[in-house]
Amino acid sequence: TISVYNLSIEGIENESYLLYGGTTDSGEVMSKNEIERLFRLPAVAQHREVREVEDIENILERNKSDLLDRIEQRNSIYFDEEMDKIERWCKDLKDNLETKIKKMDLDIRMMKAEAKKQQKLSEKLELNKKIKDLEAKRNKLRFELYEEQDKLDELKDSLIDRVSERLKQSLTYEKVFTIKWSLV
Repeated sequence: TISVYNLSIEGIENESYLLYGGTTDSGEVMSKNEIERLFRLPAVAQHREVREVEDIENILERNKSDLLDRIEQRNSIYFDEEMDKIERWCKDLKDNLETKIKKMDLDIRMMKAEAKKQQKLSEKLELNKKIKDLEAKRNKLRFELYEEQDKLDELKDSLIDRVSERLKQSLTYEKVFTIKWSLV
């Protein structure tokens, strides 16, 4: 006896799988390859009522569970890859802004040292105005860094929400047919 079921999954992608299980009259479980080979043989159909076999239902349930586990692993890998992309992007952006801020800090320290060396008050005032402008730009960059980190956190949250929503799977499990077979 062989039973075939269709498992349709609506989730990240819409997918459809045929699951089948079979046993011989002596109760031996048939492998996937044996069942596939039987379907390739020429056959003559005789319409009779076929009773479901409990062993086949257990086989089908295991096959269904294994398939859903593989899909769950695939979806987990997808999520990890997407989070890694966002993390790398966040790190690149943060590193870039921090590098600019550090360079400005160094420039400010150098300008302050230069201002102290100046003898003329007008030159000191001019350098201190430049220092003030540079400090304002640095402070703006710091603010941008915090804003970008907040935006990236929102982006991560959004990804988590989107993936969570897409991972909600709707399963449809329907019997296609059950056949009783014999070789002649």
